Parts: sequence; structure tokens; C-alpha cells
Amino acid sequence: MVPTVRLAGPMADLPFGSAAAPPPPPLQLPPPPPVAAAGAGGAFSQGNGSAAPVSLREAVAFAQQNNHSDLHIGVGEIPRFRSRGEIFSSGWPVIDRERFSAWLRELLSPGQIDTFLRQKDYSAAHDFGFVRLRITLSESLRGPAMALRLIPPRIPSLQDLALPPVLAQLTQSRRGLVLVSGAHGSGKSTTLAAIIDHINRTMSRHILTVEDPIEFVHQSDLSLVRQRQVPRHTPLHAAALRLALREDSDVLVIDAIDDQAGLNCALEAVQAGLLVFASQPAGSAVHTLECLLSLYGPDQQQQIRHVLSEALLAVLCQGLVKSTDAGRCRFDDLFLPTQTSRDCIQRGALDELEEIMVRSNEDGMITSHQCLAALVESGRVAAEEAIAVSRRPAELAQQLRSRR
Repeated sequence: MVPTVRLAGPMADLPFGSAAAPPPPPLQLPPPPPVAAAGAGGAFSQGNGSAAPVSLREAVAFAQQNNHSDLHIGVGEIPRFRSRGEIFSSGWPVIDRERFSAWLRELLSPGQIDTFLRQKDYSAAHDFGFVRLRITLSESLRGPAMALRLIPPRIPSLQDLALPPVLAQLTQSRRGLVLVSGAHGSGKSTTLAAIIDHINRTMSRHILTVEDPIEFVHQSDLSLVRQRQVPRHTPLHAAALRLALREDSDVLVIDAIDDQAGLNCALEAVQAGLLVFASQPAGSAVHTLECLLSLYGPDQQQQIRHVLSEALLAVLCQGLVKSTDAGRCRFDDLFLPTQTSRDCIQRGALDELEEIMVRSNEDGMITSHQCLAALVESGRVAAEEAIAVSRRPAELAQQLRSRR
């Protein structure tokens, strides 16, 4: 049995700012601004000399046309883009509250805006037709801000992403837990979408996803795919996960496991005979396991280590590094449990797992250190870029120097 969960209460608000600098007033939504006159070329006041779009739709279209992955907009700030992992200025005028409010109304309903104003942060998704967005809203020192992630219109395949072949093999499993981890923006959602798409196109399964928000939209093919968004379709992750056990599901996909309730439900689903895929923010495969085990107290450790070791099928921790072809490529930290490594997990000897991974390349495992070294040796990544993203930069630098 999975250990009983006792959820922690809400965290207290933390102080921010000082008495000399009172917080800005909450966002007040003014009437929509007037539409630009004919001949204005789709631009409002040029401020610093660079024309900017009148609508957020136009701004997002500009970002998509230029292959930018993110658009950041905040009151009192110049809009910025992210491309190849780097943030840079749009050169457009500073956004005032009136402009921000108008652009926010293009994304959210009045009820959603009211929720944001009360909660001070909010996440959602929006589809402009030509591109889908993941929206993250927050209140900051200068005022409200939004981060928009552009979701690719086509779901990439496992082959497009050059994911380890073992992932395709694991999709045929009837039960077990596969964890996809990495830092923010490392492509976890894209990998999960490719996995869902592969099962959907090649197998007859009932796939249920629980996401916050829904990013990639799947159409049922050979499989039946049902997607639920928190809190739009269900108030809590845990509630949706418990319901999944009674919905005749075969595959459960969880966008994040961030508390005991989520992990308990995932492990219960495995015990009930489901194949579970879940994402987790972490810096390595071993760190992923450490993060999950840290959700439990000392009196629960032995039991949860045993249950997790038996349920686990794989941990793929991925990252992105600039490549020599003006793009980015993925590097992997892939752990596949063996009987020896399961014993290590059950004993709590997680520090021994990476050494097992180093020695187990023939079994399909690889460390991020090995993967980065291979990318440099193949000429796909410059040495300095690989060292910059390595968890052990000095060791990697020495290894690369010795191979020259």
C-alpha cells in the first residue's frame, strides 16, 4: 500500500518591498483602447522609435514568424522575446496598464481576469487559431506581467525529437511509472506530447491526461484520448487522478507531481494496472528520485522507497544546449532500473545510482556528462556550451581536454 498522505496547509504570504516603496495598485481594467486608424500600419505610439503591434494577436504572430519560443510582457517594461534560450528586447515601447489590460482581454474571460486579480497569479491556455499559448500571469513590483509560451502547432514524433528508442518500447508496457524531468523550458511537455501521440497513433488504449494547463491538444486516433485541465475541468490534480482509477483508463499522463497526494495517486494507478507518465522539475535522473522521496517523512521512507522502486520503469532527465547549427539540441540523463539499482533505491543508497548508470551504457543508460561529451566529440555542440550547462563543468572540461 502507498503511504497515507497528509497535505500541508497553505503557505503564509512573504513580505516584499519596503515601507518607502508601497506596492502598486491592483490592475484596474480600463475600457478597450481605440482601434488604430487606417494607415497606421498596425502600430501604436512608437515611444523609443520602434513600432509595436496594436493587438496581442499581432505580437504573438510576430513571435511565431520569427521562431521565438516565448513572449514576456509586463507593465512598465519593454516586451521581450526568448529565442534559443536567450532573452532579448523587442525594441517596442514600454507597456502601460491600459495596453496590458487590453491585451489581457484578448486572452481571458472577465471571470478569469477576476480570478487573477484576486489570486495575484494565474495559469491558462489560449488558442489564436494559428498558434496555441501557455499563459502564466503574475503580479510583480512594477505591476502585472504575463509570460506566453508558444506551443508548436504540430506534435513532434519520438523520431523527430530523437528520443532514446527505449521510450517507444516502454509505451508498450501495461503498467509502470515513467518520469520525464528537467529544468523549466527543457522540453518536458513536448516529450510527453510525443509519447501520447505515439501511443495514440499505434495502439488501442484509453489515455487520460491531467494538465495545468493543456498545452498540446490531441485528437483520438487508434486510442481514445481525454484531456482534463486543472482547475477548468477538475478543481484539483489529486481529485482527477483518483477519478482516473475508475474511468477504465490504460494510460495516465500527469503534467507534474509536486506533492504527496500526486505521487500517491500515480503509484496507486500503477498498482491498479495503469501505465503512468509524469513530469518533474529536477536536474538529473537521480535528483528526480531524491525530489520525490523528499515528499515523505522519515517514518514513511522505507515503505515509499520500496513502492517506488517496484513501480519505476525509467527516469529521463533532459536538458537543452546551443548547437553549432544555430539551434539547440537535447542532452539526456537516462536511468533504467535493474535489480541492482532497485536494491539501491530500497536501501536509500541513491548516491550509488549514477555510478551504475556510467557502467550500464549497454543496458541503454547514459549520464548527461557522457551525453554532452559525445555531442562535443560529434561536432554538434561547442565545448564551451557543453561545459556551461554541465552539472560537473570542471570534470567535463578536463575530459574534453584529454581527448583532444
